[in-house]
Amino acid sequence: QKTAYEMLRRLVGSEMCIRDRADLIRDPQCGTYFLKQRGVEARIGGKTITFCSEACREKYLLSHRES
Repeated sequence: QKTAYEMLRRLVGSEMCIRDRADLIRDPQCGTYFLKQRGVEARIGGKTITFCSEACREKYLLSHRES
């Protein structure tokens, strides 16, 4: 299994600075690693959760909606 840095490096084809590597987080809906500052946030149960896209945020909210 590859690290997030290895996956992202392969995608962008260049070196990343250490600061950017530290800002990588994993989307709880789809599992994609992305830069935190480019994410979309939602406040759920008193916690802030960050997603890679609005689509993933909406899917997560729908699947975790209280009945």
